[in-house]
Amino acid sequence: MNEAASAPLGIYVHVPFCEQKCSYCDFFTVTDPERSHPHFNSWLELCLAELRLWYAKHPELAGRPVGSVFFGGGTPSLLPPEQFAEFIAAVRSEFQLAADAEISLETQPATIAAEDYGTMVAAGINRFSIGVQTFNPRLLNPTARRHTVEDTEETIRLAKATGAALAMDLICALPGQTLDEWRADLDRAITFDPHHISVYEMTFHAGTQYYRQWKKGQISEADEAIRIEMFRHTHARLTAARYEHYEVSNYAKPGHQSRHNRVYWTLGDFIGLGAGGHGYIGGHRFANPRSAGDYARAVAEGRLFARSVDSDDPDITLVENLQMALRLTEGVNLHWLAERLGQDIRLTRAKRLQELERRGWIAINADHLRLTADGLLQADSVSEYLL
Repeated sequence: MNEAASAPLGIYVHVPFCEQKCSYCDFFTVTDPERSHPHFNSWLELCLAELRLWYAKHPELAGRPVGSVFFGGGTPSLLPPEQFAEFIAAVRSEFQLAADAEISLETQPATIAAEDYGTMVAAGINRFSIGVQTFNPRLLNPTARRHTVEDTEETIRLAKATGAALAMDLICALPGQTLDEWRADLDRAITFDPHHISVYEMTFHAGTQYYRQWKKGQISEADEAIRIEMFRHTHARLTAARYEHYEVSNYAKPGHQSRHNRVYWTLGDFIGLGAGGHGYIGGHRFANPRSAGDYARAVAEGRLFARSVDSDDPDITLVENLQMALRLTEGVNLHWLAERLGQDIRLTRAKRLQELERRGWIAINADHLRLTADGLLQADSVSEYLL
C-alpha cells in the first residue's frame, strides 16, 4: 500500500444550523434560532449514515485510521452533546478512530450551557475552536453575531477549564477597524493563553450583508497599507508570544498546530459530510450541494449526495492544489508535489517561478519551494500568476 493510501483520514462534518446569519458569512447555513428544523435533532445521525455510504461505495477507505474529526458550520455547538457522543462513539467502533485523534468543535460564544462542556469532552471532543472575531463591542455589534464580548470571555473560560485544547478565530480589517483596535484585540486574545490563534482578513463575499453595504458605499474596505501593517504586527506580536506562524492565517504553540487543517494543506484525504460539506479523496475534490432537505432525502435513499467539483482544466487543478500546499510557511517539496499532481512546475512554470523569485515572493532551495515574508502577503497572487 502506498503512503497516501495508508495515511490517516480526516473527517469534516458540516453542521449548517445558526441562530442568525453573520454579516460577513458566505458559508452554507440554515437559520434556526428556535432549533426547530426537522433535521436539527438528527443531523449527526444523517452524517453518520452518509459516512457509512462512503465506506460502502469506496472500499479503498477501509483500514485507514481516522486521525481527525472537525465539526464545523454553521454553528455546530448548537447541537446537544448527545449527538456528538453518539457520532464519535460510532466512528470509534466502526471506522478505526485513532486513539490520539484530534476532535475539534467550532464553538460560537454562549451556545453551550456551562454544564455541557464536561459532557462534550467526555464524548471525545478534545479541541474547542471559539469564534471570537473581535473583543471590541463597537466592531462586534455590526457583525450580527448574537453574543456579547462578556459572553465570549465566559465561553473561553469554560472551555479552558475542561483541559481541552483551546483555539480562537479572530478577524482583522473589519469595517472601520483601526490598527490600535487590532493591536488591542491581539493583546486581549493572548491574555487567555490559547493553544492556537487563527487570524482571517475581512473579505466582502458576494451575497453577504457586508458585501451589499460595501456596494452601496455604506462601509469600506481597509486600505492595503493598513492590512499589510496588521499582518506584520500580527506576526511580530504572536511570534514574540511564542506562537509559531505555521500557515498564512494560523499560529500555534509548539505541538498544537491544527492536525485536521494540515490534512487540507498537505493535500491529504478527508471526507466531507453534511449539506455544504467539502472533501478531497484520491486527488479529487467533491462537495455536497447546499440543501438540507435534499441531503436528508439522498441519505435516506442510500445515495451519496456529493458532486465532483474537479476542474476540467488540469492547469486550474494544479494551481488549486499548489495554492493549498503553499499556505504552509514551511513550504512544499517540489519532487513530492510533482508526484502528487503529475506535473513538475520547475519545468512547466520555469519562467514564472524565476519572475516570482525576482520579485522576492518565493524562495527555492534545491527541491523546496516556500513563500517569503513578502510572499505570504501575496499568497493568492502567487498562485494566480502561476496559472
